[in-house]
Amino acid sequence: MKPGEGEVMLRFVMRILLSPGAVMAINAVILVLMIMVAYDALHGLMTMTDLTEPMEVIEDIGVIMIGWGVALEERKEMRLIFGLVNPANEAWQEEVDRACHRTGIGQLVFGLFIEICLSIVRLPSRIVDTTTIDQYLVGVGTVFLGIGLFILVRHNIVLAKLMTRAR
Repeated sequence: MKPGEGEVMLRFVMRILLSPGAVMAINAVILVLMIMVAYDALHGLMTMTDLTEPMEVIEDIGVIMIGWGVALEERKEMRLIFGLVNPANEAWQEEVDRACHRTGIGQLVFGLFIEICLSIVRLPSRIVDTTTIDQYLVGVGTVFLGIGLFILVRHNIVLAKLMTRAR
């Protein structure tokens, strides 16, 4: 590989990954996971007495929400880092960045709220006895998951509308 080819290749890959279409595709994959986890968690809450498994799957999707939220939130910075700023379509890119930033904050915050609910359940009973409300706290975490799901669906709709507009 010639000097500079690696940088060109990296910029090309990042241009693709930061494109609205790629963001929508990643959103779709995460949405499918969120739906599956929400269904599994709700089923577990209604049928199981042991909350360990529902808590684990909800926590895992919470971590995914947090990570993806940070990535979305920083789309603009990533474009700057990789030199993907193009004055010809910067106004349009700024709109995409704002939509990603807002959605990223939502994913981050609701993913953290999920983690807070589950952390309260995991606190030792000698500190806070939540045994009578554990199921409700896991249910509230599942509600936060649903809110995050709604935010991602809305984000895909916003991105689809932005993609139909002329750049």
